[in-house]
Amino acid sequence: MAIDKALSLSASLEKIWTEGDLKQKQKLQNLVFPSGLGYDKSNDRVRTPKVNAIFDSIPILSKKISNIKNGEPIPLNQFSDLVTQTYKSSNFQEDLDLVFETHFE
Repeated sequence: MAIDKALSLSASLEKIWTEGDLKQKQKLQNLVFPSGLGYDKSNDRVRTPKVNAIFDSIPILSKKISNIKNGEPIPLNQFSDLVTQTYKSSNFQEDLDLVFETHFE
């Protein structure tokens, strides 16, 4: 399942980045930041206009799950605001499989 692979991958991002070759780093970067990275010279900052929806949702879901584990009530439709609009993008499942196979199989 894509979500399970994304969670496994997200737990290993630093290792994959530090141990990967240039091609693996490019695949990982394109997977996490599908719109690429930009550089704002006036601020000397790297900008990430868009993060892959699955990776972008992990911190939000983790916080909500932590709250549930701490006994906070579960509001109805609590995750409905996390559903994002469908965008035409790369084949996420295929890209995820390529990165995942390189490091976990």
